[in-house]
Amino acid sequence: MGEFFANLDIGGFVEQVLSEPYGVGERPLPASAGVQDLLPVEVSGFRRGNPVAGNGQSAIYSGESGNVRVRAVWTSSVGQAQAQVEAVGQQTESGTTERLYNPDQDPSYVRAVFTNGQARMAYSRQNYFFDMQADNRAALDAFMNAFPY
Repeated sequence: MGEFFANLDIGGFVEQVLSEPYGVGERPLPASAGVQDLLPVEVSGFRRGNPVAGNGQSAIYSGESGNVRVRAVWTSSVGQAQAQVEAVGQQTESGTTERLYNPDQDPSYVRAVFTNGQARMAYSRQNYFFDMQADNRAALDAFMNAFPY
């Protein structure tokens, strides 16, 4: 399922079933927690700036539609990765025009578009936590549609 909804015909009416944004649950996991695996140099027209180590790996990707700040973290447990998604979800409760949030599964995720036009997608995959903060929805969509994990 590529985007957010799949339509199912159930006895004459259509039910919309929510799936995770960008199909992140169907993507492969990184080969390692190293910067070269977590943060590819290029993601479909977005070029990575110098990565910074700290709480995981982070970098800013620049593309035609805008910049995307990416942070990728290997946590010690699935629960810790999901807790980071939940923390982002709590930060995005207000000031949004759109919000998709599911903290209770793998992958857990939150995607928000803010009233100032910026957009954010945070999600967990097993022990991995990814957080993308974009200048705008178009940049987030273009980046997330091509990001490998």
